[in-house]
Amino acid sequence: MIVADPQLIGYTREPTPFSSLTRWDSDRYLRMGFERALTACHPDLILFLGDLMDEGVHASKVDFDRTLERFNAIFRTDKPVQRIYVPGDNDIGGEEQMIMPYSLNRFSNSFSNSFEAEALGLDAISFVQINPFNGAQSILWVGSSAICVVLSHGPIIRFPDILKNVRSLVSPALILSAHSHTASYYEEVFNGAQPFKSISMLSQKTSHTVAIDEHNSTFKEFQTATCNYRMGVDNMAYGCLTFTRNNATPRPSFNVRYTALWLPRRFHQLAIYFFIVVVLTIYGLRWLFW
Repeated sequence: MIVADPQLIGYTREPTPFSSLTRWDSDRYLRMGFERALTACHPDLILFLGDLMDEGVHASKVDFDRTLERFNAIFRTDKPVQRIYVPGDNDIGGEEQMIMPYSLNRFSNSFSNSFEAEALGLDAISFVQINPFNGAQSILWVGSSAICVVLSHGPIIRFPDILKNVRSLVSPALILSAHSHTASYYEEVFNGAQPFKSISMLSQKTSHTVAIDEHNSTFKEFQTATCNYRMGVDNMAYGCLTFTRNNATPRPSFNVRYTALWLPRRFHQLAIYFFIVVVLTIYGLRWLFW
């Protein structure tokens, strides 16, 4: 299961006097959505694709620890589940500012990976974490075949320079990314007007399946939407990814199915609540003074 851009609201950028209320409502939305996604997906692994906190780079130690406590409460599970944490630019820097060593160390010390591909039946696949903002890479698992899956907070295929840099490092059969807050599928196109094609997961009725093997000549990328309504998009989701081994081929190959687990539109709900409060207030005032 994929969790992308939860961006827990911090303590300095949120306007007062309603900051406590907005943090509570956002946290509650994240928690309820996560519980629904767990029920739908039954994950063996939870992949967090970065921007876990909105103020991760700039937060003081006290504020960071408070936000971390909230994060662990929101994304808790009843039983142990493997986890991978990929840092985003809001966690350690990288997009509009330099990557901060202090923030990187703090992230690494606070979010520990617990990943063993062999236990998931994915020991044939190499898993590599890449930061597209500076090219840093971390090998999470070395597979027994040439199949490689890249985990990246930032999208890759849409940006030729980043794509070129990644290609010089690895040759992934599949990329999993986030950052843009929308759910889409991207694939390289060598003889078209654009260097890639894109498919919105909204137009795919939430699911899309691709095949990966050792001989993939084109990059494929699934981008997961944000799960937090505060990111300013209409459609929020968690991602559910399943790997099914194709036993009909002599060499390792997999069918990978991506499903977007769409969440309710919170701003619409809040607008209805606001309308009800206004109506009740008007009727209450009329009852008092008329």
